[in-house]
Amino acid sequence: MIALTSCDKGELVKGQFIYYDGAAVLQTDSIVYGVIINDKALELDKLSKQFKKEDTDMVSVELRGILIPRPENEEGWDYSIDIKEIVNVSESKEDNDIIKFGDE
Repeated sequence: MIALTSCDKGELVKGQFIYYDGAAVLQTDSIVYGVIINDKALELDKLSKQFKKEDTDMVSVELRGILIPRPENEEGWDYSIDIKEIVNVSESKEDNDIIKFGDE
């Protein structure tokens, strides 16, 4: 869900965040954003680790950021988010079900 307010730090956005293998996404109720990897994204990854059981688990976040539409001639998510402020991070209330193969 894209939240209701906007300021110089951008839109308030709530959703599920994951950073894995050098890439990050933010999934809201209605859209998935590519996350621009910057100092705030890396800080968010560090903060999120305490709420994860597996590296592939998502965490619930509330962020302020600049929403950037994808240029027409590029591939990728329709929008990216440039995180400017981390408002809240918590354990995901969504299922983090993972199918595992092998003996792990």
